[in-house]
Amino acid sequence: MSQWYLIDGSMPADSPEEFPKVAIRSEAHLRDELGRLRERRPGIFALEGPDGLALQIGIGGPCAGIRVFNSGKAQHTVLTDCHHSEKRIDFAAEEDTLAFWPDELMPVERAIDIAAYLYAHRRLPDDVSWKEWNDGAKRWVVKAVE
Repeated sequence: MSQWYLIDGSMPADSPEEFPKVAIRSEAHLRDELGRLRERRPGIFALEGPDGLALQIGIGGPCAGIRVFNSGKAQHTVLTDCHHSEKRIDFAAEEDTLAFWPDELMPVERAIDIAAYLYAHRRLPDDVSWKEWNDGAKRWVVKAVE
């Protein structure tokens, strides 16, 4: 399997190469690293894999959010089946924050499972709903689990 990296984007860096990163050795290692991050204040992390596949993970505390990227372009924002937070959570991202909204926030355990699945299979699990931006229509399109 090609190398994956977990990159800490929660604090400022002078260049992309200077963000702290950890080479992920296995699915268990990824789960351990994400489990450790849940104990920190909410921040943005990236799981970067081969061929431009990446996850943006807002993690820290009991809830997390996930966005999927391919070749640097946002493709999907994972949705939850029920609200686990009444309000948005702002995750530290460099010198700013990135928000995940209540319909995008899930228990951190579920986010870790989704990230581990993508790491192992290079796609989202079949039981995940998401929304994606349709630039032509200028609106979100929801892809719900059937």
